[in-house]
Amino acid sequence: MSIFSSEKEMQEWLSSHLEKEEGLTDLVINREEIAERKPRNYAEARVIDSINKVFSSLHSTVKISEDENISSVTGEILRPDFVLYSPDTQSLIIVELKNLVSPSRQAGTELAAYSAGIRKFTPLLAEGDMAHVLISSVWPTLLKHYARDQILWQGRNLLCLTPVQLDTSEIALAIVDPGEISGVDLEYRLTPEQVCGYQICLYNYQNKADLTQHENQLKAALQLMANEGNRQRSHGFAYLWRDHASFSLAPYSITCMVVAPFAFPDEILKEKQVADSSFFDKFQEVIQDFCPSGHGEALKEISNIGRDFVENICDPRYEGFYSWEMHRMEMQPRAEKIAFIGWGVFGEVFFSELQKKYQSGSAVIDLMDPEIGDYAVDALVETKAAIVSAFDEVANPQKGQERDGYYAGPPDNCDLCGKSLAREKYFIDGKLSGSHMWANMCGHCYRLRGEDIRWGRGQLFKNCGPGRWLMVGGFEDDEFVQ
Repeated sequence: MSIFSSEKEMQEWLSSHLEKEEGLTDLVINREEIAERKPRNYAEARVIDSINKVFSSLHSTVKISEDENISSVTGEILRPDFVLYSPDTQSLIIVELKNLVSPSRQAGTELAAYSAGIRKFTPLLAEGDMAHVLISSVWPTLLKHYARDQILWQGRNLLCLTPVQLDTSEIALAIVDPGEISGVDLEYRLTPEQVCGYQICLYNYQNKADLTQHENQLKAALQLMANEGNRQRSHGFAYLWRDHASFSLAPYSITCMVVAPFAFPDEILKEKQVADSSFFDKFQEVIQDFCPSGHGEALKEISNIGRDFVENICDPRYEGFYSWEMHRMEMQPRAEKIAFIGWGVFGEVFFSELQKKYQSGSAVIDLMDPEIGDYAVDALVETKAAIVSAFDEVANPQKGQERDGYYAGPPDNCDLCGKSLAREKYFIDGKLSGSHMWANMCGHCYRLRGEDIRWGRGQLFKNCGPGRWLMVGGFEDDEFVQ
């Protein structure tokens, strides 16, 4: 049961406090506990960092507005609950209150709208000079997902609070557990198909060895690409590598990859509140009909900056328009990796690991070290082999053979992405999450859209040769749930 009978009552309570006190910090009861907490993973570390940054702006505040329209556009209404100014950090703070029984993603989207409205007055306001506070009486899954996306993917500083009643009957605020916002590591690992790009082959027909003396210029091209990626709030990475394949006419290549803009996080796809919306259904339909690979304008602009920077020393050409899994496999036998650069979350993970190396005494590590780049990519992108391995662990071919459980008239393609199943090790005939519909899914699409593997929900089939698919999971007497 909510402590406040209405949002209005919550606002009056906070307004009364701000009239008597300089800031909000004395209302928060578990600040020390959070400050002493050691993060379990990168995502949780980023959430805690966001908490610390916002909290530093809440010691002393000046109220600019309370439930007033801040829009400069005629007819547009933007009424944040509070807009505060922090003299200590010279930051603006937007405070939004929610007292619904089950608040939706709306609370988060309102914060984003208010932020955009304020920037019409202050277009040069950096993200680091703005703090967001969301106080909600309840924190359902969807609202936590929104907060995590804003902190992790959008780079915003957001503090999540909830009202609590003390034994003295006084009302205080508690920071929502960072682990509840960050989730577990696996939820953040992208599949290889969600990361796409191409190889920029740096042809030098006159003298293949001549580009060696220009490696610094090639590395500078990577830095420019990362700058553009960060400007666009994109997430991606690039490798500069020397090509040792005897048949290659390009002595060097740059492999540039980004997270596909229409790659949906698993938990959002599986969230019924989203899946039931007519807009989302139509959006999904368009995505499935047109299958955007992610090779769009953002990737083009990032790559073009690097290409233009090196055109005076080579003839750069775009080749290999496919996903990271194929690029990774192609690079393995032939690439001598020279340098790595990351932007967005890839850059954050890279520099976090680089800092650990320097602090441990490894002073000679290059700031574009490709081995640390490999670590950052592997931390965020799950390989196809890992997806297959997860199915290997639960597959029971012996039980399938005992029951002669071969699929009669097996499908040729995945119903969702259209991929041929002939080269897949597994496919799932199962129920779509948040829907009554069933589909034949490749492993990747199952991870995104499938519900689970069990009787009445989904069956796992293993490729046993052309046209032969053996049921190896989801038997009637199985207790396993994927």
